[in-house]
Amino acid sequence: MRRREKKTLKLRIIIFLTVLTATLLPLIAFNVFFTIQARNYLNESGTKEIERIRNEEVESVKNFYEFIKLDIDVFSNTKAMNYLNQSNSNESIDMSVLKDVKYIENVYVLDKAFNQLYTFKSDKFNNDLSQIIKQTKFSKQYFITDFYVKDEKGYQFIFYKIIKNGEVIGFSVFELNEMFFYDLLSSNTGIDVDIYNGDFTVVASTLENKVNSTKIDKYTKKMLSGDTDTEVSDETRVSYSFIDLEDNSLYIIASKNESQIYSPINNSIIYIFIFFVLCLVFAVVVAIKLIQYLENYIKNNIFKNLSPKFHKIFSLILPNVEETIELINNSVDRLDELKEMKTKLLGEYTEIKDKEDKINEEIKNI
Repeated sequence: MRRREKKTLKLRIIIFLTVLTATLLPLIAFNVFFTIQARNYLNESGTKEIERIRNEEVESVKNFYEFIKLDIDVFSNTKAMNYLNQSNSNESIDMSVLKDVKYIENVYVLDKAFNQLYTFKSDKFNNDLSQIIKQTKFSKQYFITDFYVKDEKGYQFIFYKIIKNGEVIGFSVFELNEMFFYDLLSSNTGIDVDIYNGDFTVVASTLENKVNSTKIDKYTKKMLSGDTDTEVSDETRVSYSFIDLEDNSLYIIASKNESQIYSPINNSIIYIFIFFVLCLVFAVVVAIKLIQYLENYIKNNIFKNLSPKFHKIFSLILPNVEETIELINNSVDRLDELKEMKTKLLGEYTEIKDKEDKINEEIKNI
């Protein structure tokens, strides 16, 4: 009976492990597939997001400069030209339209020899103006200088040639600050954006501690070559490009930490684990129920259908068969013991025989 109990226990274990394996293998495969697909999706969407932000910022900056060109064009051909044509240079210019534009730091009107004739905000006159415009080589009617940093603030000039009857009679100048870029970048959440001038000094950034710092690395060198791309370095995804202003360029880098890109799947690991545990419990319950069902089925549908006579004969024969099998097993074990004893005696006999031959050999030699 003990052997039958062992077989029953073994059968139960096999059924339990089979059900557990059949349940967990698809679950594990699903979790692995889900994780791989989720990482691929987040990788692709992360790149698309950072490139979208980069491209949107580039377009916003370009549109900003197009509007500035229109503003300075209108101002130059109306108010500035009228000012240059008037006989009394002490008259002022109506600046009501531009005075509330916060990214225009100042407005100037110069004669054709670069002498200052009018300054909108005289208390904020920029002494660098004359030197910068003298170094400017106009390829078009307007010229956009590079951003430069002074007193920890960024400034930029836009020059416009005022032409009358084919002759240059003066220049109008818009001095810009970095306020537009701060407004532009303040709307970004989750993605860091840096805007560089031609010397790769950060003139605007979503991180205040980066502003006015200079950075030369492999990305700035690629941007200088006119490259636009997205790469991963030091657990950070970096998307870089350049902003062509015709006369000069600005450069932009959008970046996001890899852990932030994959945070949705990292945060879902705990839920995946809970789901796995619940499925494991479910598999155990199913295995136990299946074992109980099979045992009841065999008991109620197989043994119950046997004729009482056959069942009686079976119950009488089975113990004898088990005893016979047990006896055979014991006999086999005894035979194994005798075989070992035989081997041992044979070894001792061989050893004694060798000693006898050695003694006889010694006697002959005497």
